[in-house]
Amino acid sequence: MRRRILDAARDLFAESGYESVTMRAIADRIAYTPTALYFHFRDKNQLIERLCEEDFAALGARFKVLARVPDPIERLRMLARAFVSFSLGHPHHYRLLFLTPRSQEQVARAAPDGSASRRDLIGAFVLETVTEAAEAGRFRRDAPTADQIARTIEAGMHGVVALAIGRGGDGDAGERPTEERLDTMVGMLLRGLLRDRG
Repeated sequence: MRRRILDAARDLFAESGYESVTMRAIADRIAYTPTALYFHFRDKNQLIERLCEEDFAALGARFKVLARVPDPIERLRMLARAFVSFSLGHPHHYRLLFLTPRSQEQVARAAPDGSASRRDLIGAFVLETVTEAAEAGRFRRDAPTADQIARTIEAGMHGVVALAIGRGGDGDAGERPTEERLDTMVGMLLRGLLRDRG
């Protein structure tokens, strides 16, 4: 039953966005009463959080696979592509998790054990990869700290996603595709940082 609710909610959110979907609409989609949904989820926010947890777990699993890529610079490029691909495939999730201010209560519920929230996990993966590259001597001696580099790359990734989502995809026909724009952004940042090859 929970699986049917979540699958129906995911479809409706993708079609209409979070704000437009009600618990009644989800119940109608699977031919149940709204009351039945409340046995499984106390409200729409809890249902949304569960969906985001599931989908971000899938992204986390992808990142774990990429963690095996031996070259941290290539891994960084692949992490950026995976994040942008996920975000553009789940634009409503992206808006909810990264563009919506969260209350302290929501943050505590998302990470009750004090661990990093889903939105922080992205930065943690980027930082871990950048730190590995720095420790391997891949960056110039006068390069910023690993934390500064990671935050800048993460900001660039979010910029590419927000631009694409804000324009409803790849924008005008004359514009570069989003993946190409991402590769250009990451490449330009790295060329200014790498000791030798980019």
